[in-house]
Amino acid sequence: MQIRTVIADDEALARGRIRRLLSTDDEIELIGEARNGSEAIRLIKDLNPDLLLLDIEMPDYSGFEVIRNLENDIPYVIFITAFDTYAAKAFDVHAIDYVLKPYDNERFKHALQQVKEKMKLEMAREMHERMMMLMKDYVSPAEQKEFVFEVKHKGVLQKLSSSIIRRLEADGNYVKLFSDKGRHLLRESLHGVEEKLPENFVRVHRSSIVNSKFVSDFKYLGNNRFCLEFSNGETVETGRSYVKLVREMLSGKH
Repeated sequence: MQIRTVIADDEALARGRIRRLLSTDDEIELIGEARNGSEAIRLIKDLNPDLLLLDIEMPDYSGFEVIRNLENDIPYVIFITAFDTYAAKAFDVHAIDYVLKPYDNERFKHALQQVKEKMKLEMAREMHERMMMLMKDYVSPAEQKEFVFEVKHKGVLQKLSSSIIRRLEADGNYVKLFSDKGRHLLRESLHGVEEKLPENFVRVHRSSIVNSKFVSDFKYLGNNRFCLEFSNGETVETGRSYVKLVREMLSGKH
């Protein structure tokens, strides 16, 4: 991790000492130095650093005025100053640390370490959020084959995504679709519908197909038969000839 850093101090000796201390840290990349507030604002806006080592009392703009002029593009800030009267105000603008001059090498290193720890936490949080977004947006190969049913309800044509269908049941020349939106009839054979469904739909009986995503529990009935339970209380009994498919489906549930 390289921490891109800008120094802003009107004293050349102060900048020189900070520069020397930074040069001993492999994680720090010094990308610019400013001799006053206006230079600091320009450098930060142009270079977008991760860290700003900022004096408070400088010509034209104070350190606090520099922060105000940055609006939302504010890097991590360590104030380095000879005045202890600004400490409370420094933390009001969310500074990571407030280092009083004169300071020793250990005090300076401690301030840098606080920045590193803060950055690592932020990076971990951002990585977690990105992973959660990826998981939310991920579509499995089975779901990519999502099928849309066209059914009539009270004379009105409706579209139902296969993703909301809990189960399907053969009913003569029709297929019953069961979902939270109710029951719907589809004029087609169960076999014909089965060929169009994603892989998370499993044939468990000659007259029943279930969406494995909605199966919440099961009971073994004996003789290679199971009773599948859904979260809404519905149950489906499986056929003996489908036991292999049913066991493969249930192995992913428990």
